[in-house]
Amino acid sequence: MNARPTAKQRGFTLIEVMLVMAIAAVAAMAVMVFLPESASQQQFGERFRALLEYAADRAVYAHQPVGIALSEGHYQLLQLAPSDAQAKRPGWLPLKRGRYADNGQFPDELVVALNGRPLPPVLSLVPQVYFLPDGETSVFTLTFTQPDTGEGFTLTSSGGAPFELQKIGRPE
Repeated sequence: MNARPTAKQRGFTLIEVMLVMAIAAVAAMAVMVFLPESASQQQFGERFRALLEYAADRAVYAHQPVGIALSEGHYQLLQLAPSDAQAKRPGWLPLKRGRYADNGQFPDELVVALNGRPLPPVLSLVPQVYFLPDGETSVFTLTFTQPDTGEGFTLTSSGGAPFELQKIGRPE
């Protein structure tokens, strides 16, 4: 009896490995072609909803009103400045940096509307949406759409957190 088994070599050839890698690359490219716009929109929607929930929480914990100013391409979180004896009325100031970015830009491919109306072209220090220390918020619907496809999402508040994020499909 022979102690050494006479098994053939096992494994994949270089051609087989390269073929599998080519198929995987084609599949990955197909996903990248169809997925990034809707996935990036969904990610932005989730991040923006988290930002609004942060603003609502910040107003409650700091016992100070917080607002968000919106324009066609930008947003800015604001806080109500403490009243001053010399100031005739308190104003809004940019929110001091917290754990979330307090300002930013909307993605270029999205058109933003507040309650069905277009946003102003220039950002001002007057908020359109308010978050109050008692947990109430402005009632609003923010609509983010891609003009060429009609796809996007809405963020809705019915007067308090949590905010509802809904996807908008193609119009039929």
